[in-house]
Amino acid sequence: MRKIPALRLGYSKEEKNDITKGVNEILNSGFLTMGEKVTQFERLFAEFVGVKYAVAVNSGTSALEIPLRALNVEGKSIIIPTNTFMATPLAALHAGAKVIFADVSRESLSIDPKNIEKNIIDGTVGVIVVHIGGFISPEWNKIKKICESNGLFILE
Repeated sequence: MRKIPALRLGYSKEEKNDITKGVNEILNSGFLTMGEKVTQFERLFAEFVGVKYAVAVNSGTSALEIPLRALNVEGKSIIIPTNTFMATPLAALHAGAKVIFADVSRESLSIDPKNIEKNIIDGTVGVIVVHIGGFISPEWNKIKKICESNGLFILE
């Protein structure tokens, strides 16, 4: 039987030195989650994606909760796919939203547009779309159209 080798990440000596230097600078600064390197990363990332600001956070949960709070979802409903990690609905709940779960498409494993429409109620303000495995939903255009026609935000 032929064995499949484990993933081996190869780094050149120069890359290893750069990584080690960067990690040591962060550790020696005493700032693991804030500080000059994070500020530099935020600036470079904002430039890379073509926006004015970017904010680095400690988790995906925080990355969802911050925009939900900015969108003032407290007491309002958000539609979320059933096949997501618990951090997705927990971020919405922590922001004060009511969670409505919508089933997913058997073919794409993405939130089903028909289930989004079925679950829109008075007080629904948005939809969280989870891209399973990093794949953009093939129903993305349908989802976007439904959200636009119902005045719902989309958070990915």
